[in-house]
Amino acid sequence: MEEAYPGQYRAFCRVVNLLGDVLCPALNYVPRRPLRLKEVERLVSRGILYKARYALSRLRDADDPRMAYAFLVLGLWDWFNSMHRFLGVQPRLDRVEYVRRLFSGLNHDNYYEVAWLINRLLNSELVEVEYKPGSKADIAVIRLKVAVRRRVVVTCNDLPQGLWPSFNCLYPGQVLVERDYPFPLVVKGSMPFPSVVVRLWTYLNLLGIRRIEDWFRCVDEHGLVDECRPRY
Repeated sequence: MEEAYPGQYRAFCRVVNLLGDVLCPALNYVPRRPLRLKEVERLVSRGILYKARYALSRLRDADDPRMAYAFLVLGLWDWFNSMHRFLGVQPRLDRVEYVRRLFSGLNHDNYYEVAWLINRLLNSELVEVEYKPGSKADIAVIRLKVAVRRRVVVTCNDLPQGLWPSFNCLYPGQVLVERDYPFPLVVKGSMPFPSVVVRLWTYLNLLGIRRIEDWFRCVDEHGLVDECRPRY
């Protein structure tokens, strides 16, 4: 028992519940799911479903790479914690490691550059940003103005070896599928925030932009220069 007021005591489990939002992060745990239905609805709405709307707006407004990186990482952390709280499970890795693996999947070694390039994209003529009606703080839709295509290549190495006979695989690098697919031109603010980040970064890559010097070479005030425009 813990003393609440002089002469009064409060059960230790109640103290833990009251301070869960402070103790759990300090111990690398995600706080439990809220008990009240209204709080659960707020968690799903603000932390998961519409997290991308707010985070993208703040990322777009950032004035330097440091702030862009901060809003990007904070948005990913909040989405990660909210998703696990809603499911009522503890993550197998902490939020810092999750973000590190996400950036590793983007095949880029400079996190600040990734955040700043996405910031530049959101403020350029390469996209059309639509806000939620009556709001200038929540991005509802991002429309990609340049039509691009993504090449998908599937080899035997991508399949379990037990399936090789079914696909007549003779060696690991044998190509099974090689096809160009149109890249989706609409990014909704209700998508999971990590999916939005990957979608925008992939769009930049398909335009040939992976570094800040690529941005200055390929983009001007009117949009994409002709020499960098995709040709299919």
